[in-house]
Amino acid sequence: MNATQIKNIAAYVAVSDSALPAIEAVATLKGGAKASVLCCPAFASAPYDCGNLYDKDGIWGSFDPSNAVKAINEIIAPQLVGLDASNQAACDAVLMQFDKAQVGKNATAAVSMAILKAAAEALEIGLYKHLGGQRAFTLPLPSHLSQSGSTRYGGPYSAGYHPEYSFIAYDFATFEEASYGLWEATSTMELKLKGARSLGVIDSDQAIWDLMTECIFSSGNEGKVGIMADLSAHSFYDAETGLYKGLFDKQDKTRDELMQLIIKLVSDYPFVSIEDPLMADDFDGFAYLTQNTDIQIVGDALFACDKDRFIKGIQLGAANAISISVAQAGTVSEAAEIAQLAYENNYGMIASRDRGERLDQCDIAVGLNMSCAKDAGMLYTGNRLRTIEDEIGSRARFFGSRGLRGKRFQLR
Repeated sequence: MNATQIKNIAAYVAVSDSALPAIEAVATLKGGAKASVLCCPAFASAPYDCGNLYDKDGIWGSFDPSNAVKAINEIIAPQLVGLDASNQAACDAVLMQFDKAQVGKNATAAVSMAILKAAAEALEIGLYKHLGGQRAFTLPLPSHLSQSGSTRYGGPYSAGYHPEYSFIAYDFATFEEASYGLWEATSTMELKLKGARSLGVIDSDQAIWDLMTECIFSSGNEGKVGIMADLSAHSFYDAETGLYKGLFDKQDKTRDELMQLIIKLVSDYPFVSIEDPLMADDFDGFAYLTQNTDIQIVGDALFACDKDRFIKGIQLGAANAISISVAQAGTVSEAAEIAQLAYENNYGMIASRDRGERLDQCDIAVGLNMSCAKDAGMLYTGNRLRTIEDEIGSRARFFGSRGLRGKRFQLR
């Protein structure tokens, strides 16, 4: 009996830890190994984050995954039973043949990850090692979400809790040391907020920038811990007027005004990474910011983990890092292909925390040699990454400052 042969694939509707309806895909192998994966929508929808299958009139609201669950159980599963789960490429090849309009990218992603995890369980090796082999020994930069929520100054709810601001630890020798530096900055922030989760109602995000900077300096982490921002600017963009409304404060901003503001805040504050600073079609604007700032500019909505969009961005010099998610790519193999393309073109790689990949994100980051794990470095994700560091032992490395892109860090 082949212990890694797929015995059964099943799917159910579940609820993720972000309270969003999700697909739970379960892969069972003949040797008894079993693994489950959750796949859910992101907090903020992006224009090119498409290909998922939902029942918009379903009982779970506009992101009801019931149709995708049905597609897994009735269409996908029969084609995978009997295949060897340890051959991820062969399993993903079957998944990539399906019409995404018929089964949904959320369905193929959930099944692909479930197969990967079940095979790792059967082989009795870490998920990161099964994914990356002997190349999986470098720990990503840890970060921790500090402040979020566009409604703090009257922004639109559709922005999905953005902008988000996180502390990110980078100039340390090991992941363990970086995680401690991250904890110092975060704990200092908690003390200054006196137990509150946020600053409450403020006139502009400058109050957040000032406080986060103060926390970095007073905790003794100047030049070692920085600010990582996810602006999700497409959520604030009004296509009719061409203005950005409610981003940073209540004032409308033109494209040029927003770009100049971003350049200034990078100069005045310890920002080291900014994700989606402009709307998702502004490749030229991303290229301008990449050239005129000295930090990491990340394309998430810009690329949507799509190979063709990423190649266009590379050719134009738009951004210098990409956010990667198996759920966005569609399968583990497609995510790995994007990661290889990023590596070949010296783009940083951010392991996304969205879409149900929260704990698996840690193993994916190490397995695909990603330079940063978004909002992973404390709590259960930090614990998982420290466990991976311990398992790797003396071969373990930490990206450090070289994990960030931008002229500021290329000079180190």
